[in-house]
Amino acid sequence: MNFEISVLILILAGVMCSISQATHKLLINKGWSVSQLSLGLMVVEIVVGLPFFIWGGPLPTIKEAWLVAIATAGIFSLGKLATFKAFETTPLSVVIILQRLSLVVTAVLANIFLNELSSPFRWLGLVVIIVSSIILGLATHHENKRKNITATASIGLIYALVAVVSSGTAAVIDKIALNYFSNWSFIWIDTVLVGGFIWLIAIFRQRKIPNVTPIIKKEVWWLILAGSTNLLAFGILLSLMKRWDVSLVMPIYKISTLLVTVLAGWLWLKEKDQVWSKTIALVLGCIGIWLMSK
Repeated sequence: MNFEISVLILILAGVMCSISQATHKLLINKGWSVSQLSLGLMVVEIVVGLPFFIWGGPLPTIKEAWLVAIATAGIFSLGKLATFKAFETTPLSVVIILQRLSLVVTAVLANIFLNELSSPFRWLGLVVIIVSSIILGLATHHENKRKNITATASIGLIYALVAVVSSGTAAVIDKIALNYFSNWSFIWIDTVLVGGFIWLIAIFRQRKIPNVTPIIKKEVWWLILAGSTNLLAFGILLSLMKRWDVSLVMPIYKISTLLVTVLAGWLWLKEKDQVWSKTIALVLGCIGIWLMSK
């Protein structure tokens, strides 16, 4: 598969991820808690993702493979929960624009641990992404201060930044995990492990086994939409991470996710605040991602 075709497939995966993210935000807006959404989604994804596990072939038997899988699942679980918490107080478009910073984490860690070569264009792209995120962060803080919701909204921004570090780190560990697992079997294994971590966190916080029946009964089709698009996007991403550097694949994947998700926030979820600051940050972010793909 040549690189041009890979780019088109990555864009398709980014669109799928955007649909999943917008659906998550929609369900949060409908009043479901982070615990209900994350646990209900995990149940659906484990069921929907079972064919990937069957298709993926035999699993590794060495201990190192499973330690890597557990590590990336734990880190990604933290980021997933943080993203959902950010959605409670922060517009979808703001969260997704800020999450471009995960590319900075991925690029730095890939350079250190995977010895992936970084061109001057990639580092320039990182600087542009950081600057655009600072612009959006300051604009968001100013808007929240004007509305007198600074404390609550600032917590949302903190959760978004926790998700940035988690997802950026998990992407690099996923690349390492692909040395042991097939990409399709790893989708399901990772989903099961992430689900296990989220269930343990929920049980620890609530002191009881959570009941996910209500959200599955009422929102099953939205959960299937979010879960299936997320699994397909993740599978495509892993397939191409096996062929190309993670620091090259992730920027291309993020640019389509960024554009489609922000548009979904504006048009579908009616997020009309900070149009100019979001537009500037979006344009700069796309330029930064384009530079990182060079």
